[in-house]
Amino acid sequence: MNKISLLILAGGLGSRYQGQKQIDSISKQKESLMEFALYDAVKSGIQKFVFIINNQFPEEYKNHLIDILKKKTC
Repeated sequence: MNKISLLILAGGLGSRYQGQKQIDSISKQKESLMEFALYDAVKSGIQKFVFIINNQFPEEYKNHLIDILKKKTC
């Protein structure tokens, strides 16, 4: 069975947005738009994720996303 991978392009610096739009929270529970996208992707059966990010992407947020994916895909 072929597995579908999701490529997430999150390398933009947000110069027009004036911030890291990938990680800004949008819900009362402090979830980001990217988290909602990951939840939906996992729910639809995607098990492999490839992130294209820049070196300014916060390390703690990378770890947070990894934790989410480990919980949701295992």
